[in-house]
Amino acid sequence: YQCEFEDLNVLLRAWTAEQECVLAEVAGFFSGFSTTVPGANVKEPQLNVAKQNRELAAGTNKVEAANDTLFTKATRKVQFAAATEKIYEQLTYQKSDVISDNLTTNTDALGSVMKVAFDETQGGSVNDIIAKTQNLVAGKVNTEEWNSQPEVKTFVIDQSIELMARAHILSQQMPTTLANVSVVQVDTYKATMADLCKLVKKMKASYQTIQLSVGLKAFIGIFINQLSIVCCSGKKLQVLLEEINKRKEAILIRLQLSKFVEKHPGLEHRAGVQPGGTFVLVYLNKVQAAAAVEKGRVEKVVATDDILKARNPLTDFKMRASTPIIEKSITNIDSITGTNSLLLNDNLEVLERFIRPTNLPNNTVVADFSLPYLCCSDCAPINFIIAKPPVSLRLDRDEFCLGKDTGPLIFEVSPEDGTIKADPEVTGVTIDGKKLIFDAALFPKEMFDKPIHFTVNDQITQAQITVYRAVQFDFTVPEPPTSEKKITFIPTGNLEGATFLWSFGDDNLSTERNPTHIYSLPVNMENKVTVSLTVTAPNGVCHNTIEHDIEFVVEETKISLKDDNFCVNDKNSYPFEITPTGADAKIEGSGVGLDDSNGFVFIPANATVGEITFTLNGELSDLKVTVNEAPHSKFVPDQVENRLILTNISTSADTYVWIVNGKEFAAINSLPHIIPLTAGSPTLWALQLRAVSKKCGINTSEVIEFETRFNEQVPVDNCVEEAKVSIVIDSRILAKLQSPNSDFVQQIWQRTSQLYGGTAEFNKGVLNDIDNYLSGENNDRLQTNFIQLLLDTQNIIVEIDRIKIKEDFNKLIELFALQLRLFYNVLDCQDAAVIKEFTDELRGILNRIIGILKFFKEMKVIMPNSLKEFMKAYSDKVKDIGLLVEYLNIITEQNLI
Repeated sequence: YQCEFEDLNVLLRAWTAEQECVLAEVAGFFSGFSTTVPGANVKEPQLNVAKQNRELAAGTNKVEAANDTLFTKATRKVQFAAATEKIYEQLTYQKSDVISDNLTTNTDALGSVMKVAFDETQGGSVNDIIAKTQNLVAGKVNTEEWNSQPEVKTFVIDQSIELMARAHILSQQMPTTLANVSVVQVDTYKATMADLCKLVKKMKASYQTIQLSVGLKAFIGIFINQLSIVCCSGKKLQVLLEEINKRKEAILIRLQLSKFVEKHPGLEHRAGVQPGGTFVLVYLNKVQAAAAVEKGRVEKVVATDDILKARNPLTDFKMRASTPIIEKSITNIDSITGTNSLLLNDNLEVLERFIRPTNLPNNTVVADFSLPYLCCSDCAPINFIIAKPPVSLRLDRDEFCLGKDTGPLIFEVSPEDGTIKADPEVTGVTIDGKKLIFDAALFPKEMFDKPIHFTVNDQITQAQITVYRAVQFDFTVPEPPTSEKKITFIPTGNLEGATFLWSFGDDNLSTERNPTHIYSLPVNMENKVTVSLTVTAPNGVCHNTIEHDIEFVVEETKISLKDDNFCVNDKNSYPFEITPTGADAKIEGSGVGLDDSNGFVFIPANATVGEITFTLNGELSDLKVTVNEAPHSKFVPDQVENRLILTNISTSADTYVWIVNGKEFAAINSLPHIIPLTAGSPTLWALQLRAVSKKCGINTSEVIEFETRFNEQVPVDNCVEEAKVSIVIDSRILAKLQSPNSDFVQQIWQRTSQLYGGTAEFNKGVLNDIDNYLSGENNDRLQTNFIQLLLDTQNIIVEIDRIKIKEDFNKLIELFALQLRLFYNVLDCQDAAVIKEFTDELRGILNRIIGILKFFKEMKVIMPNSLKEFMKAYSDKVKDIGLLVEYLNIITEQNLI
């Protein structure tokens, strides 16, 4: 083994060291990406592109130096080991841990997750490792910040995981000894390498367009180029395998007796061997003979012929005779064996007559010879390996965009006078000494996207280059200076299949082919922007950027009004202020008119209610105003039992003043005004309502005279009617909480509105079947209707930022309060027997409510005063229902509302 293969083993160790050097660097870098900050790498503060390049170059020199040392050792005298079996016991196949040992395992680094995945999937496939890692990292990167940058997430998380997983499997498939270099091993390694290189090519085509720092992109480029070099390593293994098989075949041939005789024709049979000579034993190898028989008829003849020679009496005589007789015997033996072969070809049965039946055991010695000299030591005294001078070749890049990149590429070649050739030779590619020149007019189309390799002094090198077709394009911008704010950009050129990235110079981007962008002027101090278009060719590699400047008119016409809030009953005219003074301006919009001097004015009384925008010279201006509806005061009086109930149906008011028999009662909301009637109460009432709007003044209703009569009989239980009134009033409050501009509020508002019902849009709620709800017939629906809605409302309340979106937070609290009030109102008038029947279902809901209120208290979420007042009044109404009293006492004692 050492004599015949040690030089190849040295080459394998050097090759393995080189692969592991690159894979270790790759593992350390790509596992350093942060799982908390998109696009960050925990090693970035330590990195410097120029320094890293030097370190990589130094690393390569170290490998080459190690190789030189190993080759020097290979030239020394080597000896065979004691036995082949002991040698192969030392060739145990050990899988490499270069990837897992070089991971960056900081707390927030991707490598910490990869390390766990490697440990938990030992012996698994690459898909097992990828799936396990993605499962472990999912909780860390499934955030709004990560999801807003899908391209960064795909590259630094998904593709980095796949890269390290495939590199890990590849490193474990690298043969560490020649005993492991087999057809299966090499094919497996090459297949894994092909998958890895396919991924590397995809990452190479995408990393330039991802929003990463310049430093990180530079490092990614370095490591991807290093991996591209590794991609050719399978070819080295293939060459090594072919050389191993060639040498094995030569060894087996030399071990055959016929070849040994050709090399040493002085064999003779003696009684032993003289000192300093070689003693030769010839033994029977039945295994080899049996294998030969299975290969075919001709090989049967040859194998049998060899046996005949060993058994022929003349052969025995030859072994004992002197040298002159040997020469004659050889002639006679050749004649006899030729006859035997002929007979065997004619009829194998006849051959049996010439063979003395025997049953020799395997490995039986059938002859011995001697040579008068020492023919073969364990190894040659000195084994000199004179290899071809090592060559190396390097290009600054391994990709060239024809039509974009210019100038010749310069080779770095060793030896300096080495002859460089392209493999294969391509038309339009010229090598002038150390210069590589491309001619776009001659380069063949079929060679685009295919790698071109190079040799130095006819030796294969790792240098290669792939030529891609660049995109030729341009786009136009308005002539400067321009007053256009809305500009459509149209690129020109052969752009089929290309991708686009526009930068409009004002921090806005687009990936459309023909985007339209509206500028807000002035864009900056100079009122000038640089628009750039980066087009990436369909090959995904060639990309080019073209820039054009747009210069805008310095001054911009603007309009304004003295206020932004008006009332619809305001008939005054408000002139528009136009800047710069004297600029041409045509103003259009609701409520816009002309005064006596043909100046543009705004008349609120002529405008529509709501937010109004205006166009200036045909374009939408920045001016917005709100026209508010004037308050309208209206109410309906009614006597219910011994109560005078005044229901407020006013609109567009903020506060109210009830005027009852000349006495005023202020109200901050639109709830009904209730006056208890006694025996001494007036029978004739003068009633009036004043509606007050902070923006649009006051509106007072006409005086309504209403007559009441005190009923001295025992009042009828009017609980159901009061509950209905209370639910209807709450539904009106609910309608005002609609917030279409807030996703948080709107989804809870819609679900709460569905629960209330009573409208054309929401017509399957409590109000649509109120009698059955108030009687308890629908108690079996309460858990389904209320529990999930209460929990979902709780979750959104505690998740949103109560400081930044305070208005949404307050509305969600109001919606939660309305949900509780509806639940308690439904139970308000039910008989104790009905409550008892549904005790288990109701207790489940009440326990949920207590849990939510306790959680709110811990989170310092304060319930509205209106809910506190409701619960206080409610406690008095249900004091005879034990289940409700039990939970109301918990709320009161623990101050949960």
